[in-house]
Amino acid sequence: MPKPQTERRRQFIVNRELQLKIILSVSLPMLVILLIVVGIQLALDHGVRAGTIAVDATIFGIPERIVSVVLFFLFATLFYVMFALNVSHRVAGASYRLSETLKAFQRGDQKVRARLRDGDLHFELADDINAFLDWVESRDAANVAYSEKADPGAGDPSEEPAGIATS
Repeated sequence: MPKPQTERRRQFIVNRELQLKIILSVSLPMLVILLIVVGIQLALDHGVRAGTIAVDATIFGIPERIVSVVLFFLFATLFYVMFALNVSHRVAGASYRLSETLKAFQRGDQKVRARLRDGDLHFELADDINAFLDWVESRDAANVAYSEKADPGAGDPSEEPAGIATS
């Protein structure tokens, strides 16, 4: 029995521009948060060494360092979830619009084209879909012109042929 082939890509970078946008959209916010944490931590350590911050300081009876870690964690989580939602919206929203474009074309709206918003991620795919829809529309127009040229007397297919009486 032959071994089934896996559909693994051998190339990790397949669309450099799009992948770079996604990587930066996901990674950059976390890097900013980490830099803020490092800055806060360095400032706290400097304050402890300089004696301006007491090591045993408390906020509402909780040690100051624990409060700062918990607040940072909550802030970082909220910040990261907001950015992840933004990135997912730019991907999912574009996919939804492309899908709706294809459904409208399938229903017969041959003038519909994919239009994405600034910041959406699938512009190259939208351009390819629009080019394909243009090609299909031009083929349909050529087929209609050819059929009218081949049989100019052909009328509406729902009309009865001449000479046949119905009772």
